This record gives sequence, C-alpha cells and structure tokens, in this order.
Amino acid sequence: MKKISKIFSIFLVCLLPLLGSVGTVFAADQNIGLCEQPIYFEYNKIETFGIDKPYNSEWDLSKEGKYTFSGWCIDNYLYTNYTFTGASSVRIWVNNNSNQKITVKLLKQQPGVDWSQSTRSIEAGKTLSWRVDSLNKSSYYYLQFSKGSNVSGYIEAV
Repeated sequence: MKKISKIFSIFLVCLLPLLGSVGTVFAADQNIGLCEQPIYFEYNKIETFGIDKPYNSEWDLSKEGKYTFSGWCIDNYLYTNYTFTGASSVRIWVNNNSNQKITVKLLKQQPGVDWSQSTRSIEAGKTLSWRVDSLNKSSYYYLQFSKGSNVSGYIEAV
C-alpha cells in the first residue's frame, strides 16, 4: 500500500505543474482590435513605429457600426487597429481593467502632428462613457491608451 501511495504522490507532483500552466492561457489575454506597436502610413509609404497615424484599415462607423476592442500592454501605448470615419458624433465606452489610472485619447489623424479631440482619465477598475461631438465625418480618428493599460470597450456613431 505504501508503494502505491508513493507512486500516486509522485504522479501528482508531476501532474500539478502541468495543470497549473494549462489554466493560465485565456482568450481574453489576446488584444482584439488593439495593437501595441502599430505600423504607420504616410504619403504612400510604410514607416516603422512612431507616435501617430495607425496604418491598418479604416472603419466607417456609419456603415460598419460599433467597433469593439479589448487588450492590454505593459510598456507601450495601445492604439486601435483602425482609424474611424463617417461620424460627426461618437460615444466612447472604456472599462479600465488595470490596477492603475489610465488616459484615453481620441486623436484626429492629419499631416504632421495628430491633434487630440478628447482626453479622459479613468481610475483603476472603473468604467467611463463619454460623447464627442463636432467631428468631421470625412476625417480619420483613432484611440490611444496610455502605457500599462488593460482595457475593453467600444466606439460608435451617435
């Protein structure tokens, strides 16, 4: 009986680390609709990581509807994978899942320096929803999240 007990104990000792590592991977750990280091686009050329202009595609809020995102980063800013167009007013909803205060900016893409259209700070563990009016429907906008962000939310036309 002691021999079976020892074998079972050894089996458990070998199995427990495997079970622990299997439980640490979640779908929510992936960034959805957000990127840490976007590729940038300016005047028909691809540039390396910079401080403005997400390259990926545009998202027309009037045609494609609400854009949902979730993701996290430690040492980099987070950006939406798309620039948004087609709306003169938007509602932004952000849940701050991190343990620190974060800053969210809605930036207008333009030649040179991108301009902030709206900036909000969100306390750790809190949710904030706000409306931004007087946007140009044909301009392009994107969201930037401060370093250390862990967020989920959406942007939609209103």
